[in-house]
Amino acid sequence: MVTIYSFRPFLRLSRSSLPAAAGGLVQFELQFPGAEALCSHAILASAAGTGPGTMGGLVVPLGAVPVFRRSIQGTTPPGAAGMRRQLDRSAAARATWEARPGALARWTGGKLWFAAVSFQAGVARCSSAAAGLAILP
Repeated sequence: MVTIYSFRPFLRLSRSSLPAAAGGLVQFELQFPGAEALCSHAILASAAGTGPGTMGGLVVPLGAVPVFRRSIQGTTPPGAAGMRRQLDRSAAARATWEARPGALARWTGGKLWFAAVSFQAGVARCSSAAAGLAILP
């Protein structure tokens, strides 16, 4: 008997790069395990790679720098929608971020990293893998 496992990152981005000069739309698609259905979620960010950091004792694969700490506190970038919400009955959610032209200039040549966390009653339960977004000129 052969058992095959697959990796399920729980978070997917609609694109792998974004030009800093032009900005653009990034869509976030979350699909957590069924046990997380109707839990709250937060999409966290970091400009310092894949960590680890923590959110309420849960290890999250993001570097613990000011961007990460602000996203834990609920700060979302201008143009973001759905970054903190409730997962649906199938443990899925979507969010968007429309980055303004020039707004990402300070990260040109680097990457912004994102991870999604599910939580219930303020307790972090599950983290996605990190997803990177390269910031081009």
